[in-house]
Amino acid sequence: MVIKNDLENFIKLINAITDRPGMYMVNNVEDLALVILGYKHACIASDRELLDKLIEDFSKSLNERFETKEAIEWVRLIRYHGFGDGNTLSLFKLAFDEFIALRYSEH
Repeated sequence: MVIKNDLENFIKLINAITDRPGMYMVNNVEDLALVILGYKHACIASDRELLDKLIEDFSKSLNERFETKEAIEWVRLIRYHGFGDGNTLSLFKLAFDEFIALRYSEH
């Protein structure tokens, strides 16, 4: 994988949280969205732009995956299709891992 260090750290954090959500007191996708928001606010401006682009692209990929007719925020899509708190985290992890693998795969 070829990823800038700032994004790599973010992805490692997200993976750590989705692997052990109880350790981070994350119970559902909305809690995870708050962690991401806090992480973005803690970043310097250039890193924040990279994260905003990553999340925007992830949201677009979910809209394509679920064949929505309008742009819906990723949190709402996962909540709708997740059927419960634990399932929302599982669905997020699956979708995010696929997105990262496709986005950063070496050709």
